[in-house]
Amino acid sequence: MINTILFSCIVIIDRLTKLLVISHCHHEYIISRFCSLHLTFNQGISWSIGSQRTSSGSFSIIFIVSTFIALFALYTWRQKRAGFIIRGEILVLAGALSNLLDRFLYPGVIDFIGLHWGKVTWPLFNIADIAILAGASIMLIGTFTTKRREGKLHESPN
Repeated sequence: MINTILFSCIVIIDRLTKLLVISHCHHEYIISRFCSLHLTFNQGISWSIGSQRTSSGSFSIIFIVSTFIALFALYTWRQKRAGFIIRGEILVLAGALSNLLDRFLYPGVIDFIGLHWGKVTWPLFNIADIAILAGASIMLIGTFTTKRREGKLHESPN
């Protein structure tokens, strides 16, 4: 139940923030000297890698991302059936699915959060990207710590 709620909350918050940005963010808004909002449509994958303006390029990215999501969903289901807590996986799936929806609804993934420090600027991102990064981090930390099964801790064999 908690996984369904977590998944739904991430997708809903991401979709709502993207709708707000589309309807209200027509130019860059400076939030602070470290953060700004600026609407862009990322046609590539992470940090605009593989950005294509052709329909075949867009189709290829949609196919690759859809395949990844399907395979990762299968992995997540198997982890759940084996009794593992899958919070990290749920965050990755929710973020990836919400970004995939953008590819069907818009000319690319909606990115709008900008972070910068002096002249160093991080590529624009969105709430789904934060969920993906947080989920991947949780999964990575889990591989170096104890294996967690539904409420019980099992020591890693290492």
